[in-house]
Amino acid sequence: MKAREASPFYGLALVVALSMLWGLNWPAMKVALAELPPLTFRALMLGFGGPGLLLVVRLSGYSIRIPPGHFWNLVQVAMTLIVIWMILSVYGLRLISSGNAAILAYSMPAWTALFGVWLLGERMTVRRALGLAAGLGGIAVLVSRDLAAFGGSLAGPALMVAAAIVWSYGVVLQKSKSWAMPSAAVAGWQVTLGAIPMTALAALLESPDFTNLSDVVWASVAFNVFGIAIVAYIIWYKVIALYPVTVASVGILLTPVLGVILGAWMLGESVGWREVAALLFIMAAIFLVMFERAPERAPQPAAGE
Repeated sequence: MKAREASPFYGLALVVALSMLWGLNWPAMKVALAELPPLTFRALMLGFGGPGLLLVVRLSGYSIRIPPGHFWNLVQVAMTLIVIWMILSVYGLRLISSGNAAILAYSMPAWTALFGVWLLGERMTVRRALGLAAGLGGIAVLVSRDLAAFGGSLAGPALMVAAAIVWSYGVVLQKSKSWAMPSAAVAGWQVTLGAIPMTALAALLESPDFTNLSDVVWASVAFNVFGIAIVAYIIWYKVIALYPVTVASVGILLTPVLGVILGAWMLGESVGWREVAALLFIMAAIFLVMFERAPERAPQPAAGE
C-alpha cells in the first residue's frame, strides 16, 4: 500500500469528498422522486452508472475481468450493499424529509461497528468507541429537532433504519471478502449486477412517463449516474479497502449534516444551533477514528535468532 494512501490525511480527503457527494444527493433524490417512480429512478442510476464505471476502469488501464470464484461474492454484496439498501431507502425517502432520511440512514455506524466486531473480529478500541459515541451523539442532536415531524406513522423512519442495517451488513460482507481485482472494478461489477434486478422490478411494477420530466429531474438522474454511481462508489470502495469498517463508517457521519444543510438550502428547511452542534460532534468523531495511531508491531527476530 502506498504511504500516501495509508495516511490519515488521504483518508480524510476521501471521506470529505464522499460526504459532499452523498450529502448533496439526499435533496437531489427528493426532487427527482417528485416526478419519477422510485425503482425507475434507481434503475436509471444503476443501469447507466454500472457500465459507465466499468468503462472508466477499463480506460484507466485496469482489468475488469472477474477472477474465478468472485462472481457469487459480487452478487452477495450487490444484493445487500446496493439493491436492498436502495429499495428501502428510496421508499423511506418518499415518506419523510430528505434531512430526516439522511439522519436516520446514518445510524449505520452503530450497526457497522457491531457487525464488524461480530463477523470480522475487529477490535473496539477506546478511540473508536468514543468516536462512535460522538458521531451518534451528533445524529441524536439532529433527531431531537425532528421527532415531532415523524408524526403518527413510523413507516418512513422504520424503512430508513432497516436500510441502514442492511447497508451496514453489506459493508462488513464486502470487507470480509478477499478481492483479487481493483476496488473500482469491484464497485463497477456490483453496481452493474445490482441494475439487473432493479430494472426488472421497475419494469414489472412501475409505468414511468419520461415525456414530461423537468430539467431538474434529468439533472438529478445525471448526478446520480456520474456523481454517485461512478465517482462516489470509486471513493467509497477505496475507503473500505484502506480502513477498518468502524473507522470508515464513522468517517462518513459528516454526510447527514451536509444533507440537512444542503436540503435546507435547496428545499427551504431551517438550520439552527442543532446542526452546528451536530457538526462539532461529528467532526470530533472523525478526528478520533481517522487519526488513531496504528498499534505497534512486536519486533521481529533477526534471521538465525
